[in-house]
Amino acid sequence: MSPEPPTQTRPLTSWNQAALRGYIRQVHCFETNGGRAALDKLSETLDEALRCVCLRTPHMAGKLSLSKEQPGAILLHTRDDDHVTRVACDARSDKSLVYAELRDKGFPAGAFIGPVFDTPGILSEQGPPIPVTCFKLILVDGGILMCIFVYHSVTDGVGVNNFLSAVATAMRDPKMSPVEPLRYPSRIDTPVPSNSKAKGKDAEVARRLSQRCPELTLAQPGTDHGNYMASIYGVSKVKFGGIFVFGPEKVRLAKDAIMSAGYHTKPSTFSCLAALSWAFMTTTRLRTVGIADKSRKDDTRCRVFIPTWWGDRLFQKQLSSYGGNAVAFTEAEHGATDLFIISEHLSTDLLHAKGALMRVVQAIEATLANVDEEFVKTRSTLFNSVPDPRQLQYSFTPSDPTQLFFNSWRRLGADVEWTIPTAAGAKRMTADAVRKSQSEWNESAGLIMPGRRDKLEYEAVLSSDADSMNALRNNAAWKSWVDSEIF
Repeated sequence: MSPEPPTQTRPLTSWNQAALRGYIRQVHCFETNGGRAALDKLSETLDEALRCVCLRTPHMAGKLSLSKEQPGAILLHTRDDDHVTRVACDARSDKSLVYAELRDKGFPAGAFIGPVFDTPGILSEQGPPIPVTCFKLILVDGGILMCIFVYHSVTDGVGVNNFLSAVATAMRDPKMSPVEPLRYPSRIDTPVPSNSKAKGKDAEVARRLSQRCPELTLAQPGTDHGNYMASIYGVSKVKFGGIFVFGPEKVRLAKDAIMSAGYHTKPSTFSCLAALSWAFMTTTRLRTVGIADKSRKDDTRCRVFIPTWWGDRLFQKQLSSYGGNAVAFTEAEHGATDLFIISEHLSTDLLHAKGALMRVVQAIEATLANVDEEFVKTRSTLFNSVPDPRQLQYSFTPSDPTQLFFNSWRRLGADVEWTIPTAAGAKRMTADAVRKSQSEWNESAGLIMPGRRDKLEYEAVLSSDADSMNALRNNAAWKSWVDSEIF
């Protein structure tokens, strides 16, 4: 009996240590009439493609654990016989997952919430190592749901999309050479530049730098994150959400109004949708908890937290091969008064709201533009200095109605072309829809769903407490912006 190959163990770099600790979770939806045979064939083809790609990205087939020597540090374990965890299950008896019905409803986000879409493990000091990557293939009546889990501490959404593209390419070409270089940056161990050459942990440096990073809070060692995020507002404990579809005409109305108010350049679609979501979600939640009038009168400071990817524009020489986390969290602020003005006007009647909409978009775009090399270096130094990376906690509090988290997956996954078995043979296709899987609804969150490059509509998932979501759906001004709902 041959001995087991040795395990190589190393800590993740500081930007990966500081990333959100949890899985990036996507579900790619494919129609197929191939039944169990299609599931078995896809499992076989996927396993071989994953093996091929992970020969060049072994970290994607590795496992993660928490260090017993350095508090809170994540360790990556790899060995030569690693393989990506892939499971398959037959759920054709689940009447809530009939493919034709999911398609006819527009693949509602709520259909992908629950235990069947749960993560493959939780990183804990007492628990066993967990896989970096896991694929779960769910055979449903009329289709296959490909659930993908990649731990965020290893890479970000762009890295996941690059990895999936490589896997899909390997599925199309089973004769691809395992030594053929990948066409995207994939090294995760390259350190991100910082402002200090000092090595080692320094709690005082970390404390001082954290005061320059408003999106972050430096918690005391041993802080219970669950208690830290506990709700202080009396809202429904029942969370709810759905997809709102914005057509190109509504996006054009927003951009035209903003420019007619004197904005210096054409705003991005993302900034427009973020501004509208921020205004309507925040004012609706303020009404739910009964502090709308006071917030408007006081022009209460409201915040939106937006992750932004800097990997394609900063440190292009130093990090040309870097494939780890390159997402910075930003925090835009604006007074509640303008948010209320926006939320009280129809999309066809923006004369008295276009100035407010312009100012909110300006706040968002100015915040995103502030992410430069100095911004990243400051956070690198903070991440390198903090004694326990778990002390780095984002200052976003979901239960606070003045705060919203808004992100975009617009270019992540929808254009990947997969090879899917059917009764008539293998077919190349993109997913009919890409959705986020969750154990339960988030509170105060917005996410632009993946969309193909030829698709003009934008789908945004919004979720909050049930009372606020019901009020939002009945808001006439909000409905004037939305072309359709998917619930």
